[in-house]
Amino acid sequence: MASLGPTSVLTPDEIDVCSKDPGFPVDATVAGRTDALVAVYVGSLSWREALRSGLRISGEGACLPHLERRLRLDKAIGRDMPIVPAKTETAMTSEAEAIRFSTGAELVSALLDVPPKARAGYVLAHGAGAGMAHPFLAAVASGLAERGIATFRYQFPYMERKSGRPDSPKVAEAAVRAAVVEAGRHLKKLPLIAGGKSFGGRMTSQAQAAEPL
Repeated sequence: MASLGPTSVLTPDEIDVCSKDPGFPVDATVAGRTDALVAVYVGSLSWREALRSGLRISGEGACLPHLERRLRLDKAIGRDMPIVPAKTETAMTSEAEAIRFSTGAELVSALLDVPPKARAGYVLAHGAGAGMAHPFLAAVASGLAERGIATFRYQFPYMERKSGRPDSPKVAEAAVRAAVVEAGRHLKKLPLIAGGKSFGGRMTSQAQAAEPL
């Protein structure tokens, strides 16, 4: 188990972001700027470059070699994607396109980011505590755009209603399926990847396990 600063936790099953100290021991700690960690995650910055720029790692030596494999999107989806230099300006030509679509029972909002010459699309679900416009997800979308990956971020119904209680799995999984369909309408010629942060990632995985998206 590793901690990324005081608020992010990696376990064998997931990467999560907490609003406070998780309250249990960790094997390694990574300290640094959030944008640097996101750059490592999306592959626009190598670990070596991140360490030179001020990222600091401390803790149990045996687990440190595993950190790069855990905190890389390309490793998570099982394909090699070349490291590309970080850019000073976003690769997106304009602000994200605002979209509304139906989950079957409710209308929800979405944000579509499509960089020039996009080669894949990522349907990105938010975590339990913050919606699609959270700076972390915005940074992920920007980093992916630099690598030619379009993103379709969307709200779960409870977040659209500004409710503090997440949707039931049945409602959330229906939202995931509707989002994938809607993303496919806008990104017709691109292969799609579906995933998300914490709660959104779990609901996407459960929906896929129940029936392929």
